[in-house]
Amino acid sequence: SDTSYIEKIAREEYGLSRPDEIIYQESSSGDGK
Repeated sequence: SDTSYIEKIAREEYGLSRPDEIIYQESSSGDGK
């Protein structure tokens, strides 16, 4: 049960980090670098 809970939190954290990564990539591309 503990493993499932940890996995759920990890997935949620990943989901929140994903958008940030995409925005960073877009910003880099827009910069022309």
